[in-house]
Amino acid sequence: MTELTWVLHLALVVGAFVIGAKAIDAWMSASRTAREATAKVAKRKAALDAVKARIEAIAVNVEDVMPQLGEAEADRQQMNEEAGALRAKIDGLTKRRKDHLIVFDRRTLMEDGLYEVTVTNPEFLEASTGRNASDPLVKSWMEGRVYLVAALDSDDAARRCTARFPVSLGYRVTQSVPFRLRGGSGRRSAEAGKASADSV
Repeated sequence: MTELTWVLHLALVVGAFVIGAKAIDAWMSASRTAREATAKVAKRKAALDAVKARIEAIAVNVEDVMPQLGEAEADRQQMNEEAGALRAKIDGLTKRRKDHLIVFDRRTLMEDGLYEVTVTNPEFLEASTGRNASDPLVKSWMEGRVYLVAALDSDDAARRCTARFPVSLGYRVTQSVPFRLRGGSGRRSAEAGKASADSV
């Protein structure tokens, strides 16, 4: 074998070795890239599975919550209706005429028993005393004014009011009942002290 042939063989062997080495390196690189890509795909798949599981869980919760939301809405509407009714009631109580208790005669309040006597005068506006009276005063006589009267009994209280407000002038005693503590508590003297004297 000549020296040239030997050199050629050596060059072929070295070339084949280099080409093989590069091929192996390229295969290993491609294999590493493939593994990384596979790992990324697996990671993304796991993330998608987790999201899907969360969506399914949320869907189940929404199905469970929907009836509760319906009930909550019904409760809200009922509460609004009740609040509206209460507001209307409060407005009505605020606007209605105050039921004043008028003291008939302070000097006799501590004597005998106390009675509430309601006196009306539907003809008050036509009487001379009512022609120049204010609307609230006229209205109070039309609807009835409640007097606190000290008397032996309800009949005596009615007689005292009739003497003070004669039938001939259009006055009528419509009710005479034992004094009711207004507000539900308190002594009689305290309630009497709060009552305002009336000048007719």
